[in-house]
Amino acid sequence: MNSFPSRLALLKLLSVALVMPACAPDLPVPTRRASVAEGTEDGGVRLEIEPASPLDAAPPILRLRLSFDAGLSVDPTRVFLIEGDIGPSHVRQIERDDLSKALSARIVPALVWLEDAAEPVVVVAPTVPLELGATFTVASGEPPFSAELRVLEEDPATTLERVWPPLEGGITAALGIWCGEEPIAPFEVDVTLEPGGPRGVLRAGAASGAGMRCVRFDAETAGILEPGAAVVGPPALGAVRLDPRPFVMEASPSPVTPLGCEPGEVALGPGCARVLDDRILGRSPEAPLLWVVGSPEVGVDHVFSTSDADPFGIAGLAPLTPVKLGVTTIDISGAVSGAFVSVSTLAPMPHVVINEVYANPLGEEPEQEWIEIVNDGAAAADLAGYVVADIGGKAELPSALLAPGAFALITNEEYNELDDELDPAPPEGAMILRVPNLGRAGLSNGGEPIKLMDSGGIVLSRAPAAPKPKPGRSLARVSPSAVDGLANSFKIARPTPGTPNE
Repeated sequence: MNSFPSRLALLKLLSVALVMPACAPDLPVPTRRASVAEGTEDGGVRLEIEPASPLDAAPPILRLRLSFDAGLSVDPTRVFLIEGDIGPSHVRQIERDDLSKALSARIVPALVWLEDAAEPVVVVAPTVPLELGATFTVASGEPPFSAELRVLEEDPATTLERVWPPLEGGITAALGIWCGEEPIAPFEVDVTLEPGGPRGVLRAGAASGAGMRCVRFDAETAGILEPGAAVVGPPALGAVRLDPRPFVMEASPSPVTPLGCEPGEVALGPGCARVLDDRILGRSPEAPLLWVVGSPEVGVDHVFSTSDADPFGIAGLAPLTPVKLGVTTIDISGAVSGAFVSVSTLAPMPHVVINEVYANPLGEEPEQEWIEIVNDGAAAADLAGYVVADIGGKAELPSALLAPGAFALITNEEYNELDDELDPAPPEGAMILRVPNLGRAGLSNGGEPIKLMDSGGIVLSRAPAAPKPKPGRSLARVSPSAVDGLANSFKIARPTPGTPNE
C-alpha cells in the first residue's frame, strides 16, 4: 500500500476480465486502457489512465498504469501520485528513496502494485477521489520518470458511495456494496478486486429485488485475505464511478446479539424499532451490520450500515397503512439473515427537528445567532411549551403553530432579520420565535450539544457539538429526516435561515 508514512508495495500478479452483458446498456464497461494518443511515453515508460481519458481531462476516480520497457529495473515502492507539479529535485528524492516532509505530505493515498513482472506494469490506484480541476504528478524513482495530469473541472458522472464492508475494516472481501441516489438498470460484470483479491460478479441491486440504487460485488470464493491486506474494486462502470476507498482486512469476528425490544417497539431483524406515521425509527446491535429493508408494494427500498448500536430511520411510508417489510442483514463475516416483518403505521403526526444551528455569525454576537427548526411531519405542531436547551440553559418557545414543511428561527430578542450585509437574512414573512436568551451568553462558537423538547420534557431532536463551524458557516442537518445520533446526519454548510439546507 502506498499511503505515507507506510509505503508497503503489494506485489501480486493479477488479471481482470470485464465482460459486458447485453442486458446492461446503461452501464457499458469502458475499455481497459487509454489509446496510444491519450498516453504519454518518456524514456521507456508509458503512462495510461483507466478509464480511458486524456491526461489533461482525467476523471477524479481512476487508475494509472505505468508500462516499462522490458529489461528496465522497476521498483513499485518508489512510484507515487503527488499533489501538484514537481521538479527534477523531487524526482531525485524519490530516486534516492529520501523524501522530504514537504514532498511526503503531498503524496496521494493509493494502492500500488506490480501487475506484470515480465513486461513490467505498475498500477497506481488512488484510494481517495482526486480534487476537481487540480494538477497531479505521477513519479517513479526506479527508473526515474514523472508526468503531469489534470483532473476534470466538472465531473458529469455519478459516484456511488461504498456502504459495505465497513470502512474501518472487515474480515472478508466476499461482498461489497456501493450505493447512489438513483435506481440502476440491471447488469452483470465479471471483475476481480485488486491487487490479489477475489474474482467475482458486480451486479445491480444490494439483495434480490431490493437495494436497486446500489451495485453489489459477490466473490466466487470466501474472499478471506491476510490481515492488513487491502483491495479495491474497478474505478468506473461507464458513466458511474465507484467510491475508491479500499476493502481493508483489519476486523475481528463480531457476533451479532439480537436486541431485547422495549414496550412499544417491534423486532426488526436483530434490531428494534418504533413504528410511527410515515417512518420507522430503529436501533441496532453493537456489531457492524449491513441492512437491506424493502417493500416493493409501498416503494420502500433502503440500504444502510450500522455499528456501535447506531440508530437508523426508514422513511417514505404512508400513514395508517399496513406494511410488509423484507429485512435482510449481513454481518462482517458474510453471514446473512432475513425475515419479513408486518407493521401498521400510525395517523399523521408532526415531526419537529433541529435543522440548522448558526452559532458563529459574521455580524453581532449573540444577536445574530439562531437555531432553525422544521416540521418534517404531515400534521401541524403546536409549539406551546416547547423548550430549546444547551449547556448554558433553557429557553421556552412562544406559542405558535408550525405547519407541515414549515421552518422557524429561534433567536434572541435583539435579532435583526433585515439584511445586515454580513449574514444571510431569512425570507420575508419567515416565522421568528424570539426568546429572552439563546444560551447563557449566546451559543458557543466552539460547538455544543443542543436539544429540543416538547411541553412534557420529551426530547424531540438533538444537534451535536461537532463538527465545529467557522465564522459565517452553519451546522446543518443533511435532510430533515436524517436521524439524530449519527455523525453523518449533520455537515458544515452555507447558512440558509428559514429555507431548506443546501
